[in-house]
Amino acid sequence: MFNHFRLNGCKPPGTCYPSAGTGVAGPSVHPTTTEIAPRPTPTRTRAERFRMKGVKRDYDSYPELKNDDQWFDWESTITQVAEYHDCQDVLDATYVPDDTTDPGSTEFYKTASAFMNIVFRRKVLTHTGIAIVRRHFDNGDSAAIWQELKQFYSSGLYVNEFRRKSMNFLSTTQLHTSGWTRGHVNFLLMMQKRMDQCDKAVGNNPALLLSDEQKIQFLKNAVSGVTDLANVSNDDVKRQVTQGAAPFTYDEYTRLLMHCANTMDIRDEQTSAAHQNTFRIMQHDIQDDDEPA
Repeated sequence: MFNHFRLNGCKPPGTCYPSAGTGVAGPSVHPTTTEIAPRPTPTRTRAERFRMKGVKRDYDSYPELKNDDQWFDWESTITQVAEYHDCQDVLDATYVPDDTTDPGSTEFYKTASAFMNIVFRRKVLTHTGIAIVRRHFDNGDSAAIWQELKQFYSSGLYVNEFRRKSMNFLSTTQLHTSGWTRGHVNFLLMMQKRMDQCDKAVGNNPALLLSDEQKIQFLKNAVSGVTDLANVSNDDVKRQVTQGAAPFTYDEYTRLLMHCANTMDIRDEQTSAAHQNTFRIMQHDIQDDDEPA
């Protein structure tokens, strides 16, 4: 009897379990599970997504347009920040909101346009720009403001004046007399940027684009008072005379010039660090000497 209970255990009357060692599997028991249907994701209109707090839209993210010469940099930055803020359609003259294909697009456009209208009121500070913005105070048409700004700054009057100023700057600026303090590489990058802006301003007139020879001449003149940088051009002339080599192309010249400028910047940083260490040592010695006995 003891062995019977030890092997079969205590079971309710009428329950049949397989005997030990028979190799017959007992009844399988499956736990009851309740499948939960996934919650449907709410569909938000573009206007609702625009008002969500995922992207912080701050008017101060946009730079100020204080003078006309800033236009090309300002236009590029405004376009990039507006796209990040999902306001790029306000700057697109071809965009037309259509609630049929894009539900809520009309409401979104009004909201985004109102946001950009405040941006233009706060950040456009040139005389012409302020006049353009004021013309649309009543209707708040940000798209019209943007298109009129672009139209003015691509007009012949502005382009010709901008090119005149740029050519004067490029032909007269010299590193050693300019008071530039931000490093040799940054000076060259600034000069290249001004040349690129000059070309961008006259993009519709290829005859006015700067040639590579003009660009090289501007850079040669700009660094003529800095011996190490001027030697890049001098060595090129010697190479042409002694080896019969062709003159450096613009890309070759700027690459060597940048390499030399970078070497000079590294040397200047090391010299500055050495001077600072010397000053700390001298300051430490003075403080030790001034201590009372």
